[in-house]
Amino acid sequence: MDPQEVDVAVIGGGPAGYVAAIRAAQLGGKVIVVEKEKLGGVCLNIGCIPTKILVRSCEVLSTIKRSKEFGIDVDGEIKANLPRLMQRKKRIVARLVGGVDYLFKKNKVQWIKGEGTLIDSSSILIKNEEGEKRIKAKKIIVATGSSPATLPIKGMDEDTVITSTQALDIEDIPENFLIIGGGVIGIEFATIYNSLGSKVTIVELLPRILPGEDAELSGKLRQIMTKRGIDILTSSTLDMVKKQDANYIAIIKTPEGTREIPFDKALVSVGRVPNSRKVGLENAGIKVDKKGWIQVNSKMQTNIPNIYAAGDVVGGYMLAHVAYIEGEVAAENAMGKSSEVNYRA
Repeated sequence: MDPQEVDVAVIGGGPAGYVAAIRAAQLGGKVIVVEKEKLGGVCLNIGCIPTKILVRSCEVLSTIKRSKEFGIDVDGEIKANLPRLMQRKKRIVARLVGGVDYLFKKNKVQWIKGEGTLIDSSSILIKNEEGEKRIKAKKIIVATGSSPATLPIKGMDEDTVITSTQALDIEDIPENFLIIGGGVIGIEFATIYNSLGSKVTIVELLPRILPGEDAELSGKLRQIMTKRGIDILTSSTLDMVKKQDANYIAIIKTPEGTREIPFDKALVSVGRVPNSRKVGLENAGIKVDKKGWIQVNSKMQTNIPNIYAAGDVVGGYMLAHVAYIEGEVAAENAMGKSSEVNYRA
């Protein structure tokens, strides 16, 4: 059977991928998106959207607990109902994912659920439950995203360490919650779990939390979080984990000396790595840097003229709104226009 031919094929249905697909279709292209999971990518399904839903619930919980400050008496125990919390999160995410699916249908974008691998610079092999399928595309956009980075920690049990994805599916609130990494993700989960009742400790290698943000903002946030009972250890490293009976103890090296901190669950949030392996980049001759990030120019074009890349997989600012504009620029150039990303706009 001859491969299906399209104008633009997009590998990945996250913020960069689905925006690129829709924009290319709006410009008159016949477009296929290959995505093995749900549409919407990390941000919509297991990232910024579900975390903001939980943050909002925690804000409401905190406000209710302070109701007397507003002249309101609330009787009975005030606590989160975890099953309902999770149901609300899933309901909102499902509605937004459905919105992306609607936009695909409206703009006549075809979605094939499966794993896409480049065969060469113009062909993609798709594998799914139905078997294998080949498509041929005049232009290809790689938008495969990124995944949480991991750390080799001596003594750490797989049952106790979790990723940000697992931290979103809350079944039980750990009494003691350890977070390795004081960046945006670590701070967000620290706020959520602290609001839900965990004793939270953050371990950050650099001198301050949110090292990529304004120093004054970082310092003020630390004051607020410390006041809420969150223990923040900066310029510190997790040396190892030891087990005492049924308890886990983190051995942490701090500027003041070694501290031993008990924990039930540990979240590792020390950055992200590109999803550039098993995509077949080498088959098409696409260049990546030593860490695996795809190299592109301001037009989101790789070293192969008909192949573009956008979103987390190119590194840089790994934010959804940045991925949107990168995907849009990639699509416009793929469809013959001349667009460039201005990261200072």
